[in-house]
Amino acid sequence: MTELILLDSSNWKEFFNSELVYVMFSKSDCEHCSILELELNSSDLFQEISMCKVVLDDPGLAEMKMKYSWIPNIDILPFNAVLSNGKLIEYWSGNGLNRLNNRLKKHI
Repeated sequence: MTELILLDSSNWKEFFNSELVYVMFSKSDCEHCSILELELNSSDLFQEISMCKVVLDDPGLAEMKMKYSWIPNIDILPFNAVLSNGKLIEYWSGNGLNRLNNRLKKHI
């Protein structure tokens, strides 16, 4: 089973700077984000990549938002991103496990 790792001020740099990481950006009241997270948590498709989430309305993320100027501009949730060594290499908005699987297959 896949479990999304919650990123916060203590661990986001480690994951963002890893070789390959998937990050779902969400907010605590995002229904579509919750649906995608449930789908991910019941899936075993993504064993080769770190699977993480950032809850944008959690406190303590100012440094991340300043370093990555595109993060404060996220307007459609869930926002999905694939990063490699601190660089955004792919992104898309919306949920759907099939779409996520197709996007991640290109990088794994």
